[in-house]
Amino acid sequence: MRDDVDPLEEAESLIAGGRAGEAAALLGRYIAEGRGGVLTRLTLARALFLTGRMTEALEMSRETAQLYPGLAAAALALGETLLAAGKLPLAIAEFQRALRIDPHLAKAVFLLGCA
Repeated sequence: MRDDVDPLEEAESLIAGGRAGEAAALLGRYIAEGRGGVLTRLTLARALFLTGRMTEALEMSRETAQLYPGLAAAALALGETLLAAGKLPLAIAEFQRALRIDPHLAKAVFLLGCA
């Protein structure tokens, strides 16, 4: 990666191009260096999920939700990952937590209704 390229933008481009594994590797290195924030972590979790690395995706989603407990997007992302992993009661709890943080989060309302 060049220094003038935003790693998050690069990862999004890789994911869009069907190269989620490369995106996961890129963001994993970036986070290991102590860089990146919540969006970097959530994008890494999505890239891990897209490559079938569900255990690692769940771990990153949980860690992100713990690091950012007041962020509805982190709770929502964890809920989505839990739902995809078939952990329905835990997913519902995260969707509900996301809605306690942001009662107008439409995606959480929708997913809670589908769960």
